[in-house]
Amino acid sequence: MAECRPNREATTIDHDAPADEGTGASVEHLRRPEARRRLALGLVAIVAAIPPLRMATAVRGASRTQYNDYWPMLDSMLGADGGLRWRGLLEARNQHPVVLPKAIYWINVLATDGDNRSLGIVVIAIVALTVGLVALLARSTPGIGRARRAALVLGASFLLFAPNGAWNFVKAMSGTAWLTANLLTVAAVLADHHRRRGLAAGLAVLASISYGTGLAAWPALAVAAVVRHGRHAPRRAWPIVVAGVVTLGWYAAWYRSSTFPRGPSGGRLAVVERTLAGIGSLPGDGRAAVPLGIVALGLAAAALAVGLRRGQAAACAPWVAILAYGTAAMALVATSRAESFQARYTSISALTWLGVTGLVLVAVPRPRRWAALVPAPLVVAATLATTYGPPSLDADTRRHDLLAVAMQIGVADGNRVGGGLHPFPVMTDRLRARGH
Repeated sequence: MAECRPNREATTIDHDAPADEGTGASVEHLRRPEARRRLALGLVAIVAAIPPLRMATAVRGASRTQYNDYWPMLDSMLGADGGLRWRGLLEARNQHPVVLPKAIYWINVLATDGDNRSLGIVVIAIVALTVGLVALLARSTPGIGRARRAALVLGASFLLFAPNGAWNFVKAMSGTAWLTANLLTVAAVLADHHRRRGLAAGLAVLASISYGTGLAAWPALAVAAVVRHGRHAPRRAWPIVVAGVVTLGWYAAWYRSSTFPRGPSGGRLAVVERTLAGIGSLPGDGRAAVPLGIVALGLAAAALAVGLRRGQAAACAPWVAILAYGTAAMALVATSRAESFQARYTSISALTWLGVTGLVLVAVPRPRRWAALVPAPLVVAATLATTYGPPSLDADTRRHDLLAVAMQIGVADGNRVGGGLHPFPVMTDRLRARGH
Protein backbone atom coordinates (compact mmCIF):
# COMPACT_ATOMS: atom_id res chain seq x y z
CA MET A 1 0.00 0.00 0.00
CA ALA A 2 1.39 3.38 -0.90
CA GLU A 3 2.31 5.64 2.02
CA CYS A 4 0.02 8.58 2.43
CA ARG A 5 2.13 11.69 2.93
CA PRO A 6 0.90 15.23 3.39
CA ASN A 7 1.33 17.52 0.46
CA ARG A 8 3.59 20.10 2.05
CA GLU A 9 3.55 22.16 -1.04
CA ALA A 10 -0.22 22.38 -0.96
CA THR A 11 -0.42 23.21 2.73
CA THR A 12 2.33 25.79 2.84
CA ILE A 13 1.02 29.20 3.79
CA ASP A 14 2.31 32.14 1.86
CA HIS A 15 2.62 34.88 4.49
CA ASP A 16 3.46 37.42 1.83
CA ALA A 17 0.21 36.85 -0.02
CA PRO A 18 -2.36 39.67 0.17
CA ALA A 19 -5.15 39.28 2.72
CA ASP A 20 -8.48 38.00 1.54
CA GLU A 21 -10.61 40.92 0.48
CA GLY A 22 -13.55 39.39 2.31
CA THR A 23 -11.77 39.58 5.67
CA GLY A 24 -11.75 43.37 5.74
CA ALA A 25 -15.36 43.44 4.64
CA SER A 26 -16.29 41.03 7.45
CA VAL A 27 -14.54 43.15 10.05
CA GLU A 28 -16.23 46.24 8.72
CA HIS A 29 -19.56 44.41 8.80
CA LEU A 30 -18.98 43.57 12.48
CA ARG A 31 -18.04 47.12 13.32
CA ARG A 32 -21.12 48.71 11.78
CA PRO A 33 -23.66 47.33 14.32
CA GLU A 34 -21.40 48.43 17.18
CA ALA A 35 -21.11 51.91 15.72
CA ARG A 36 -24.86 52.10 15.23
CA ARG A 37 -25.42 50.96 18.81
CA ARG A 38 -23.11 53.66 20.17
CA LEU A 39 -24.77 56.29 18.03
CA ALA A 40 -28.20 55.21 19.28
CA LEU A 41 -27.02 55.32 22.91
CA GLY A 42 -25.61 58.78 22.36
CA LEU A 43 -28.86 60.03 20.86
CA VAL A 44 -30.89 58.56 23.73
CA ALA A 45 -28.57 60.23 26.27
CA ILE A 46 -28.86 63.59 24.50
CA VAL A 47 -32.65 63.48 24.32
CA ALA A 48 -32.93 62.24 27.93
CA ALA A 49 -30.83 65.22 29.05
CA ILE A 50 -33.34 67.76 27.69
CA PRO A 51 -35.88 67.57 30.59
CA PRO A 52 -33.32 68.00 33.42
CA LEU A 53 -31.67 70.89 31.58
CA ARG A 54 -35.08 72.51 31.14
CA MET A 55 -35.77 72.05 34.85
CA ALA A 56 -32.36 73.54 35.69
CA THR A 57 -33.53 76.72 33.95
CA ALA A 58 -36.56 76.84 36.27
CA VAL A 59 -34.32 76.34 39.32
CA ARG A 60 -32.07 79.16 38.16
CA GLY A 61 -35.04 81.52 38.29
CA ALA A 62 -36.14 80.40 41.75
CA SER A 63 -35.64 82.30 44.98
CA ARG A 64 -32.48 81.65 46.98
CA THR A 65 -34.64 81.49 50.11
CA GLN A 66 -36.14 78.16 51.14
CA TYR A 67 -39.84 77.36 51.15
CA ASN A 68 -41.83 77.88 54.38
CA ASP A 69 -41.90 74.24 55.57
CA TYR A 70 -38.10 74.18 55.59
CA TRP A 71 -37.68 76.58 58.50
CA PRO A 72 -39.43 74.57 61.26
CA MET A 73 -37.29 71.56 60.31
CA LEU A 74 -34.10 73.61 60.38
CA ASP A 75 -35.28 75.09 63.70
CA SER A 76 -35.45 71.56 65.16
CA MET A 77 -31.83 70.93 64.13
CA LEU A 78 -30.24 74.27 64.94
CA GLY A 79 -28.64 74.65 68.36
CA ALA A 80 -28.29 77.89 70.31
CA ASP A 81 -24.78 78.45 68.95
CA GLY A 82 -25.79 77.70 65.37
CA GLY A 83 -24.46 74.14 65.55
CA LEU A 84 -26.26 70.89 64.82
CA ARG A 85 -28.66 69.31 67.32
CA TRP A 86 -28.31 65.63 66.44
CA ARG A 87 -31.62 64.72 68.03
CA GLY A 88 -33.28 67.17 65.69
CA LEU A 89 -32.48 64.90 62.75
CA LEU A 90 -34.78 62.27 64.23
CA GLU A 91 -37.75 64.56 64.82
CA ALA A 92 -40.62 63.95 62.38
CA ARG A 93 -42.46 66.65 60.50
CA ASN A 94 -46.21 66.47 59.75
CA GLN A 95 -46.46 62.68 60.15
CA HIS A 96 -43.33 62.14 58.08
CA PRO A 97 -39.99 60.69 59.20
CA VAL A 98 -37.52 62.97 57.39
CA VAL A 99 -34.11 61.86 58.66
CA LEU A 100 -32.32 61.76 55.30
CA PRO A 101 -33.80 65.02 53.92
CA LYS A 102 -32.79 66.82 57.11
CA ALA A 103 -29.26 65.48 56.73
CA ILE A 104 -29.18 66.80 53.16
CA TYR A 105 -30.50 70.18 54.34
CA TRP A 106 -27.70 70.40 56.88
CA ILE A 107 -25.04 69.51 54.33
CA ASN A 108 -26.48 72.24 52.09
CA VAL A 109 -26.28 74.68 55.02
CA LEU A 110 -22.60 73.85 55.50
CA ALA A 111 -21.80 73.99 51.78
CA THR A 112 -23.93 76.88 50.50
CA ASP A 113 -25.44 78.58 53.58
CA GLY A 114 -28.75 76.87 52.81
CA ASP A 115 -29.18 78.24 49.29
CA ASN A 116 -32.42 76.99 47.66
CA ARG A 117 -31.03 77.04 44.13
CA SER A 118 -28.06 74.87 45.09
CA LEU A 119 -30.41 72.42 46.76
CA GLY A 120 -32.49 72.46 43.57
CA ILE A 121 -29.47 71.24 41.61
CA VAL A 122 -29.09 68.43 44.16
CA VAL A 123 -32.74 67.49 43.61
CA ILE A 124 -32.18 67.42 39.84
CA ALA A 125 -29.24 65.06 40.43
CA ILE A 126 -31.45 62.84 42.63
CA VAL A 127 -34.02 62.48 39.84
CA ALA A 128 -31.30 61.97 37.23
CA LEU A 129 -30.02 59.08 39.37
CA THR A 130 -33.56 57.70 39.45
CA VAL A 131 -33.68 57.78 35.65
CA GLY A 132 -30.31 55.98 35.62
CA LEU A 133 -31.69 53.25 37.87
CA VAL A 134 -34.69 52.87 35.56
CA ALA A 135 -32.21 52.42 32.70
CA LEU A 136 -30.44 49.64 34.61
CA LEU A 137 -33.79 48.04 35.39
CA ALA A 138 -34.84 48.17 31.74
CA ARG A 139 -31.50 46.72 30.67
CA SER A 140 -31.90 43.75 33.02
CA THR A 141 -35.55 43.09 32.14
CA PRO A 142 -35.68 39.90 30.05
CA GLY A 143 -37.62 39.80 26.82
CA ILE A 144 -37.50 43.44 25.72
CA GLY A 145 -35.20 44.78 23.05
CA ARG A 146 -33.01 47.83 22.87
CA ALA A 147 -35.66 50.06 21.33
CA ARG A 148 -38.08 49.37 24.18
CA ARG A 149 -35.36 49.92 26.76
CA ALA A 150 -34.57 53.27 25.19
CA ALA A 151 -38.29 54.12 25.23
CA LEU A 152 -38.46 53.38 28.97
CA VAL A 153 -35.44 55.55 29.71
CA LEU A 154 -36.74 58.47 27.68
CA GLY A 155 -40.18 58.04 29.21
CA ALA A 156 -38.70 58.09 32.71
CA SER A 157 -36.78 61.30 32.02
CA PHE A 158 -39.72 63.19 30.51
CA LEU A 159 -42.23 61.98 33.11
CA LEU A 160 -40.09 62.50 36.22
CA PHE A 161 -39.02 65.96 35.00
CA ALA A 162 -42.52 66.90 33.77
CA PRO A 163 -43.30 70.65 33.96
CA ASN A 164 -46.20 70.01 36.35
CA GLY A 165 -43.68 68.69 38.86
CA ALA A 166 -41.63 71.90 38.97
CA TRP A 167 -42.71 72.48 42.59
CA ASN A 168 -40.28 69.83 43.84
CA PHE A 169 -37.36 71.54 42.08
CA VAL A 170 -38.18 75.23 42.52
CA LYS A 171 -39.08 74.57 46.18
CA ALA A 172 -36.14 72.24 46.59
CA MET A 173 -36.70 71.33 50.23
CA SER A 174 -39.93 69.60 49.18
CA GLY A 175 -38.29 67.63 46.40
CA THR A 176 -35.45 66.60 48.69
CA ALA A 177 -37.97 64.59 50.70
CA TRP A 178 -40.40 63.30 48.06
CA LEU A 179 -37.84 62.48 45.40
CA THR A 180 -35.24 60.92 47.71
CA ALA A 181 -37.90 58.45 48.86
CA ASN A 182 -38.65 57.70 45.20
CA LEU A 183 -34.97 57.18 44.38
CA LEU A 184 -34.41 54.77 47.25
CA THR A 185 -37.55 52.80 46.41
CA VAL A 186 -36.51 52.34 42.76
CA ALA A 187 -33.06 51.31 44.01
CA ALA A 188 -34.70 48.75 46.31
CA VAL A 189 -36.73 47.37 43.39
CA LEU A 190 -33.56 47.08 41.30
CA ALA A 191 -31.72 45.29 44.11
CA ASP A 192 -34.65 42.92 44.58
CA HIS A 193 -34.72 42.26 40.83
CA HIS A 194 -31.09 41.12 41.09
CA ARG A 195 -32.00 38.89 44.08
CA ARG A 196 -30.13 40.99 46.61
CA ARG A 197 -32.89 40.84 49.19
CA GLY A 198 -30.89 42.18 52.13
CA LEU A 199 -29.80 45.24 50.16
CA ALA A 200 -33.37 45.78 48.95
CA ALA A 201 -34.63 45.67 52.55
CA GLY A 202 -31.99 48.18 53.67
CA LEU A 203 -32.84 50.59 50.86
CA ALA A 204 -36.55 50.31 51.69
CA VAL A 205 -35.76 51.21 55.32
CA LEU A 206 -33.90 54.31 54.08
CA ALA A 207 -36.87 55.22 51.89
CA SER A 208 -39.13 54.88 54.94
CA ILE A 209 -37.11 57.43 56.90
CA SER A 210 -36.97 59.85 53.95
CA TYR A 211 -40.68 60.61 53.72
CA GLY A 212 -44.02 59.05 54.55
CA THR A 213 -44.53 57.91 50.97
CA GLY A 214 -41.36 55.84 51.31
CA LEU A 215 -43.38 53.42 53.44
CA ALA A 216 -45.04 52.34 50.18
CA ALA A 217 -41.76 50.64 49.26
CA TRP A 218 -42.79 47.66 51.40
CA PRO A 219 -46.05 46.77 49.60
CA ALA A 220 -44.19 47.35 46.32
CA LEU A 221 -41.53 44.77 47.19
CA ALA A 222 -44.19 42.42 48.54
CA VAL A 223 -46.18 42.53 45.29
CA ALA A 224 -43.02 41.88 43.27
CA ALA A 225 -42.23 38.85 45.44
CA VAL A 226 -45.72 37.41 44.97
CA VAL A 227 -45.60 37.91 41.19
CA ARG A 228 -42.16 36.32 41.02
CA HIS A 229 -42.52 33.46 43.53
CA GLY A 230 -46.24 32.99 44.16
CA ARG A 231 -47.02 31.24 47.44
CA HIS A 232 -43.30 30.76 48.10
CA ALA A 233 -42.79 34.54 48.35
CA PRO A 234 -42.47 34.75 52.18
CA ARG A 235 -39.74 32.12 52.22
CA ARG A 236 -37.83 33.46 49.21
CA ALA A 237 -38.00 37.11 50.31
CA TRP A 238 -37.73 36.64 54.08
CA PRO A 239 -35.25 39.54 54.65
CA ILE A 240 -37.78 41.91 53.09
CA VAL A 241 -40.64 40.39 55.09
CA VAL A 242 -38.80 40.72 58.41
CA ALA A 243 -37.53 44.26 57.77
CA GLY A 244 -40.94 45.34 56.49
CA VAL A 245 -42.82 44.02 59.51
CA VAL A 246 -40.40 45.73 61.90
CA THR A 247 -40.41 49.06 60.04
CA LEU A 248 -44.16 49.25 59.52
CA GLY A 249 -44.78 48.09 63.08
CA TRP A 250 -42.49 50.79 64.44
CA TYR A 251 -44.19 53.46 62.34
CA ALA A 252 -47.68 52.31 63.39
CA ALA A 253 -46.71 52.40 67.08
CA TRP A 254 -45.20 55.87 66.73
CA TYR A 255 -48.19 57.16 64.75
CA ARG A 256 -50.68 55.96 67.36
CA SER A 257 -48.68 57.55 70.15
CA SER A 258 -48.71 60.95 68.42
CA THR A 259 -51.44 63.48 67.75
CA PHE A 260 -52.05 64.55 64.16
CA PRO A 261 -54.82 66.46 62.40
CA ARG A 262 -57.60 64.26 61.10
CA GLY A 263 -57.66 63.51 57.40
CA PRO A 264 -60.41 64.66 55.04
CA SER A 265 -63.85 63.12 55.41
CA GLY A 266 -65.74 61.17 52.78
CA GLY A 267 -65.05 57.54 53.55
CA ARG A 268 -63.20 54.89 51.62
CA LEU A 269 -64.87 55.62 48.31
CA ALA A 270 -63.60 59.19 48.47
CA VAL A 271 -60.07 57.90 49.16
CA VAL A 272 -60.28 55.64 46.10
CA GLU A 273 -61.52 58.55 43.99
CA ARG A 274 -58.71 60.81 45.17
CA THR A 275 -56.16 58.05 44.52
CA LEU A 276 -57.38 57.58 40.95
CA ALA A 277 -57.43 61.35 40.42
CA GLY A 278 -53.85 61.64 41.63
CA ILE A 279 -52.68 58.87 39.29
CA GLY A 280 -54.53 60.36 36.33
CA SER A 281 -53.38 63.92 36.98
CA LEU A 282 -50.01 63.61 35.20
CA PRO A 283 -51.13 63.48 31.54
CA GLY A 284 -53.99 65.97 31.85
CA ASP A 285 -55.29 69.15 33.43
CA GLY A 286 -57.40 67.51 36.11
CA ARG A 287 -60.73 67.45 34.26
CA ALA A 288 -60.47 63.75 33.33
CA ALA A 289 -58.10 62.64 36.07
CA VAL A 290 -60.26 59.86 37.53
CA PRO A 291 -61.01 58.20 34.14
CA LEU A 292 -57.29 58.40 33.27
CA GLY A 293 -56.45 56.78 36.59
CA ILE A 294 -58.86 53.95 35.81
CA VAL A 295 -57.30 53.57 32.35
CA ALA A 296 -53.82 53.35 33.88
CA LEU A 297 -54.71 50.61 36.34
CA GLY A 298 -56.82 48.77 33.73
CA LEU A 299 -53.94 48.75 31.25
CA ALA A 300 -51.59 47.52 33.96
CA ALA A 301 -53.92 44.68 34.95
CA ALA A 302 -54.36 43.56 31.33
CA ALA A 303 -50.64 43.73 30.59
CA LEU A 304 -49.79 41.80 33.75
CA ALA A 305 -52.31 39.08 32.86
CA VAL A 306 -50.78 38.72 29.39
CA GLY A 307 -47.25 38.67 30.76
CA LEU A 308 -48.02 36.01 33.36
CA ARG A 309 -49.83 33.86 30.81
CA ARG A 310 -46.73 33.99 28.60
CA GLY A 311 -44.48 32.98 31.51
CA GLN A 312 -42.84 36.41 31.96
CA ALA A 313 -43.30 36.77 35.71
CA ALA A 314 -39.63 37.72 36.24
CA ALA A 315 -39.88 40.47 33.61
CA CYS A 316 -43.16 41.80 35.00
CA ALA A 317 -42.14 41.83 38.68
CA PRO A 318 -40.04 45.05 38.85
CA TRP A 319 -42.56 47.10 36.86
CA VAL A 320 -45.41 45.80 38.98
CA ALA A 321 -43.38 46.91 42.01
CA ILE A 322 -42.98 50.46 40.65
CA LEU A 323 -46.69 50.55 39.78
CA ALA A 324 -47.59 49.32 43.27
CA TYR A 325 -45.31 51.90 44.89
CA GLY A 326 -46.91 54.77 42.99
CA THR A 327 -50.43 53.54 43.68
CA ALA A 328 -49.81 52.90 47.39
CA ALA A 329 -48.03 56.23 47.84
CA MET A 330 -50.90 58.06 46.15
CA ALA A 331 -53.34 56.22 48.41
CA LEU A 332 -51.36 57.49 51.42
CA VAL A 333 -51.67 61.01 50.04
CA ALA A 334 -55.41 60.52 49.47
CA THR A 335 -55.98 59.49 53.09
CA SER A 336 -54.49 62.69 54.46
CA ARG A 337 -55.12 65.32 51.77
CA ALA A 338 -58.41 66.52 50.32
CA GLU A 339 -56.79 67.34 46.97
CA SER A 340 -54.54 64.78 45.26
CA PHE A 341 -54.02 66.84 42.10
CA GLN A 342 -51.11 68.98 43.25
CA ALA A 343 -47.71 69.75 41.77
CA ARG A 344 -45.76 68.07 44.56
CA TYR A 345 -47.53 64.75 43.89
CA THR A 346 -46.52 64.67 40.21
CA SER A 347 -43.57 62.35 40.76
CA ILE A 348 -45.83 59.72 42.34
CA SER A 349 -48.16 59.80 39.35
CA ALA A 350 -45.13 59.66 37.02
CA LEU A 351 -43.78 56.51 38.65
CA THR A 352 -47.21 54.87 38.49
CA TRP A 353 -47.45 55.50 34.75
CA LEU A 354 -43.86 54.36 34.30
CA GLY A 355 -44.80 51.04 35.89
CA VAL A 356 -47.78 50.76 33.53
CA THR A 357 -45.53 51.50 30.55
CA GLY A 358 -42.99 48.86 31.60
CA LEU A 359 -45.72 46.21 31.93
CA VAL A 360 -47.18 47.04 28.51
CA LEU A 361 -43.76 46.85 26.84
CA VAL A 362 -43.13 43.46 28.45
CA ALA A 363 -46.55 42.16 27.42
CA VAL A 364 -46.41 43.18 23.74
CA PRO A 365 -44.79 40.24 21.91
CA ARG A 366 -41.65 40.69 19.86
CA PRO A 367 -41.01 41.70 17.19
CA ARG A 368 -43.37 44.68 17.22
CA ARG A 369 -41.39 47.73 16.19
CA TRP A 370 -44.26 50.06 17.01
CA ALA A 371 -44.11 48.96 20.67
CA ALA A 372 -41.24 51.39 21.32
CA LEU A 373 -43.72 54.21 20.62
CA VAL A 374 -46.03 53.14 23.46
CA PRO A 375 -44.75 55.86 25.88
CA ALA A 376 -44.97 58.60 23.23
CA PRO A 377 -48.58 59.81 23.81
CA LEU A 378 -47.99 59.88 27.57
CA VAL A 379 -44.72 61.79 27.18
CA VAL A 380 -46.33 64.36 24.87
CA ALA A 381 -49.31 64.85 27.21
CA ALA A 382 -47.11 65.20 30.32
CA THR A 383 -44.82 67.66 28.55
CA LEU A 384 -47.67 69.85 27.32
CA ALA A 385 -49.51 69.84 30.67
CA THR A 386 -48.24 72.97 32.43
CA THR A 387 -51.03 73.78 34.88
CA TYR A 388 -48.53 73.70 37.74
CA GLY A 389 -45.45 74.54 35.67
CA PRO A 390 -42.71 77.02 36.66
CA PRO A 391 -44.74 80.18 35.82
CA SER A 392 -47.36 79.19 38.41
CA LEU A 393 -44.67 79.40 41.10
CA ASP A 394 -43.55 82.98 40.38
CA ALA A 395 -45.76 84.44 43.12
CA ASP A 396 -44.23 82.03 45.65
CA THR A 397 -40.77 83.10 44.55
CA ARG A 398 -41.61 86.73 45.29
CA ARG A 399 -42.97 85.78 48.72
CA HIS A 400 -39.80 83.89 49.54
CA ASP A 401 -37.72 86.90 48.55
CA LEU A 402 -39.87 88.99 50.90
CA LEU A 403 -39.14 86.51 53.69
CA ALA A 404 -35.42 86.94 53.04
CA VAL A 405 -35.76 90.70 53.49
CA ALA A 406 -37.72 90.20 56.72
CA MET A 407 -34.98 87.95 58.10
CA GLN A 408 -32.28 90.45 57.17
CA ILE A 409 -33.96 93.32 59.02
CA GLY A 410 -34.92 91.11 61.96
CA VAL A 411 -38.74 91.15 61.76
CA ALA A 412 -39.40 87.57 60.58
CA ASP A 413 -39.52 85.84 63.98
CA GLY A 414 -43.06 85.02 65.07
CA ASN A 415 -44.68 86.56 61.98
CA ARG A 416 -46.40 85.05 58.96
CA VAL A 417 -44.02 86.49 56.40
CA GLY A 418 -43.65 84.92 52.97
CA GLY A 419 -47.06 83.28 52.80
CA GLY A 420 -46.50 80.68 55.50
CA LEU A 421 -49.43 78.99 57.23
CA HIS A 422 -47.61 79.16 60.55
CA PRO A 423 -45.51 81.91 62.16
CA PHE A 424 -41.84 81.91 61.31
CA PRO A 425 -39.83 80.20 64.10
CA VAL A 426 -37.89 82.38 66.53
CA MET A 427 -34.49 81.54 65.08
CA THR A 428 -33.01 84.62 63.37
CA ASP A 429 -30.19 84.97 65.93
CA ARG A 430 -29.25 81.31 65.53
CA LEU A 431 -29.32 81.66 61.74
CA ARG A 432 -26.93 84.57 61.97
CA ALA A 433 -24.66 82.61 64.28
CA ARG A 434 -24.68 79.82 61.73
CA GLY A 435 -24.08 82.22 58.84
CA HIS A 436 -27.23 81.03 57.08
